[in-house]
Amino acid sequence: MGIKVEPEPKPGQTPEQPKQPETPATPPAVPELPDWVKDPTKAYEEIQKLRTEAAERRTALKALEDAKAKREADEAKANEAKLKEQSEFKALAETLQAERDKLKADIEALTLNGLRAKIAAEFQLPPAFAERLKGATEEELKADAEALKAALPAQPQTPGRPGGTTTPVPGGTPGKETDEQRRRRLLRGGGTQTFGGN
Repeated sequence: MGIKVEPEPKPGQTPEQPKQPETPATPPAVPELPDWVKDPTKAYEEIQKLRTEAAERRTALKALEDAKAKREADEAKANEAKLKEQSEFKALAETLQAERDKLKADIEALTLNGLRAKIAAEFQLPPAFAERLKGATEEELKADAEALKAALPAQPQTPGRPGGTTTPVPGGTPGKETDEQRRRRLLRGGGTQTFGGN
């Protein structure tokens, strides 16, 4: 082979520079190894030191995990106690509400019964008819009492004082003596007759 001849440059062109042979890149510097790598005794000591550090870290991690688990258990127990307390308060509130409702109903019933008795007396109905009056308001009860009174037969008036009785007289016809008159007569000693005798 021959020598390679380069063509001449044309006017206005710069001649081509010959290529320089590539220089190999410098290999990266290898870090110097620590002493313990070169000496087995030091290597053993370094391994023991690393094992001790790893054991301490495992122990610390275990303590943290245990503390976390205890905290979570305590929080769960506190939440459970709080829920239990809330359910107890809820049950107590429901019990008190039921008692309140019952007492309110009892008061309303007693008030209504008192109003029935008052209206029955006002319309001169027998007390047994007071509970038969129907209605929730005074006006309704009065209307029912009026209707009931109109449906009942008229009460005959008894002689003597209202609600008084006549005292039977031995030997015949009843007199028009009231209880009060009888008491006076007996206290004066005028009523010592015996029945069936002379």
